[in-house]
Amino acid sequence: MVIKNRFQYHYKKGLITSSENRIPPPLATRHENHRPATETIPMIDPLRILQLSRIRGIGDKSILLFLNYSEQHAITDVSDNDIIEIFGELKQSNKRIRIPEYQELLEAYHSASAILDASETNGITILGYGSPEYPPLLRDIPDPPVLLHAKGNLDALDLQPTIAIIGTRHPSRYGARLGRRFSEIMVDQGFNIVSGLALGCDTIAHEAAVARNKQTIAVLAGGLHSIDTRENTPLAEQIIDKNGLLLSELAYGQNPSKRSFVGRDRIQSGLSYATVIIQTDVKGGTMHTAKSTRAQGRILACLTTDKPNESAHPKFSGNKKLIDEGARRIQVAEDVKGLIDEMEALFNDRHNLEYLRTSRTADLQLTLVEM
Repeated sequence: MVIKNRFQYHYKKGLITSSENRIPPPLATRHENHRPATETIPMIDPLRILQLSRIRGIGDKSILLFLNYSEQHAITDVSDNDIIEIFGELKQSNKRIRIPEYQELLEAYHSASAILDASETNGITILGYGSPEYPPLLRDIPDPPVLLHAKGNLDALDLQPTIAIIGTRHPSRYGARLGRRFSEIMVDQGFNIVSGLALGCDTIAHEAAVARNKQTIAVLAGGLHSIDTRENTPLAEQIIDKNGLLLSELAYGQNPSKRSFVGRDRIQSGLSYATVIIQTDVKGGTMHTAKSTRAQGRILACLTTDKPNESAHPKFSGNKKLIDEGARRIQVAEDVKGLIDEMEALFNDRHNLEYLRTSRTADLQLTLVEM
């Protein structure tokens, strides 16, 4: 499957526009952050966004309000005094908004500049909410990150249809085999796998792409100065080598926290047209991602089997629960074909492509039950 990049962005006088008309994504849920692809987007310097993020009491919600205000008023360049004035305007309609003080802004700017320098030294690009490379799918979610820190191939964010493949850190032997085969099929059909670089199911999904010399996106819970799961440091390096991407909403030098792992989960689903769960029990991080997938109006699916001895495994209990609650069942070849067709339609509609698949690989002639 070959999908060419038929849209390029132009940056001129702070405005980002697409050079080809595209229609909005036909996702189940549209959020207030969604904007037509042909609309110009004033871009605030990511350094200014990073500066605001360094001030205690100013979180992503406030920064998004600031960015939306800047967009509405076509503001692309701001001073510290401008920031104070804009936050003052915002506070008139939202008393919970905190107006930063000038000294705070000054100190935060120095801190943000140091982070930017360290990031550039280590090959990390900082994408602001309005940056041309910021993934459009992620911008559509209710709570998009205001900044993304990326290392690797930025084209991985939007050149191929993306699918999040996730699950428990401790899959059963059968679950691991099932997840590996499904991941291989998705890679062979031209999909870019998104996962969290954790042990277990995440590793299985990323390795399927790397083994086939294909790109994959790893979303980390901590800054890109280190890998959350040290055992997967070599895999992270392979992902970069295979033209893939490491991504985090945390800045260089920031360590992961319980909250950031939950935040990472929403980014995985937000980057993807569908989330597929290999195996999970009824509790854990995978369930956070499932919840985010639903809130974002994306496709949620779970692998399953009709083999009694395997389906009774505790690591399939979460899959069963989610399917009972309405998640899509992925068990036989027709299930896989249906998922592929729907994701392709979403991708093609979003990018206004007239792409028709000319052939299916023989892999889809095997049902997942037979693996």
